[in-house]
Amino acid sequence: MGYIRDHWQGRQSLAWSFWVNFVVVGATLLALERQLQLPTDPEPLLADALPGLLFVAGQWLVLVWQAVGVLRACDRHIAQYGSIMSVWGAQAGAIAGVLLTGIASYWMLLPVVMERPPPAPPLQPDAYRPPAYTLTLTDDGKSIHITGDFDPGLADAFEALLGNLPDVTRVVMDSDGGHVNEARRMASIIRTRGLETASMDRCKSACTTPFIAGARRTLGRNAKLGFHRYHVALAMRTPFYNLEAEHEKERAFYRDQGVGEDFVERVFQRPPNEIWFPTHEELLSAGVVHRIAEAVQPGGG
Repeated sequence: MGYIRDHWQGRQSLAWSFWVNFVVVGATLLALERQLQLPTDPEPLLADALPGLLFVAGQWLVLVWQAVGVLRACDRHIAQYGSIMSVWGAQAGAIAGVLLTGIASYWMLLPVVMERPPPAPPLQPDAYRPPAYTLTLTDDGKSIHITGDFDPGLADAFEALLGNLPDVTRVVMDSDGGHVNEARRMASIIRTRGLETASMDRCKSACTTPFIAGARRTLGRNAKLGFHRYHVALAMRTPFYNLEAEHEKERAFYRDQGVGEDFVERVFQRPPNEIWFPTHEELLSAGVVHRIAEAVQPGGG
């Protein structure tokens, strides 16, 4: 307590007050702040955000102690030595430290205080772009074949089609991927309905999540599954999206679907700009695929 009081009252040297109590302590707190992970949901529960909020509050209390001590040490330094240059340097550094702490606190608290962005307005007819996917019902009415990208609206279209087709038991997917959130919704529908999944050509990137959602998973003899980490197509970091947390959700989903741990870890070591195509033997061994077939027969054969 004596040390804290001495700095607060400006009794320590200006060099010590600034470099140790202000710079070193401040840098340590900023480093600790970067390790804290506030909820990435735009509407977090207060209990979830409370540890981070308390840390920021404590950080600002420490900052007041740091700044007051440095300013009082400046006054003492001038009274003893009459030197003004080092005082100006310390004061400028203190101002910069306050600004830096303010910016860091702002970015840390932004996910908690910022409101959810309003929904985008519906597309006007002249701005309409046809979806990059197709859904086709097989002749026997037991399989739906999805081709093309996982564009927004695919999950809604798939769910609406399923609602009118109680005899459907399987989804065949041939896609290069698309939007992760759309793929996750597809996976949820497939798993809830207990549908089988299959691919006879290729199922890459986001397509692999709904494929793995299948109760029984079939891959064509010449087909490939392609995996990689996610990426966010933004020029700057968004506080609402914790990429590693999203990867962990996917890992948990893969495990729940019976995929082996070694395979799960290899998937999320692959950079976003590369795609890993495991061999059929690797897919079978890891429980990703249940069988390799020459062709998918109508109705689940």
